[in-house]
Amino acid sequence: DVTIFPNPVNHKMNIKLDQSANISILNSLGAAVYTQNLNPGINSVDVSKFTNGIYFITSNSGSVLKFIKK
Repeated sequence: DVTIFPNPVNHKMNIKLDQSANISILNSLGAAVYTQNLNPGINSVDVSKFTNGIYFITSNSGSVLKFIKK
C-alpha cells in the first residue's frame, strides 16, 4: 500500500510504503521524471525542482496515485 502527503505539495513530499517498492513519478505526458527504490516506512522526496502541474506515482505493486505540485 502506498500513501502520499501532503497533496498538493510545494517542496517535499512524503511517500509511506508498507513494503519496499520501486516507484516512478510521471509527468502529465507520461514521461518519468523520478525513479527510486524506496524502503518500507516514510520516505521524503524533494519535488521542488518539478514544474507546477499534475503528476502520477506508479509502483511495482501496481499502485497509481495522483498529486499536484504547486
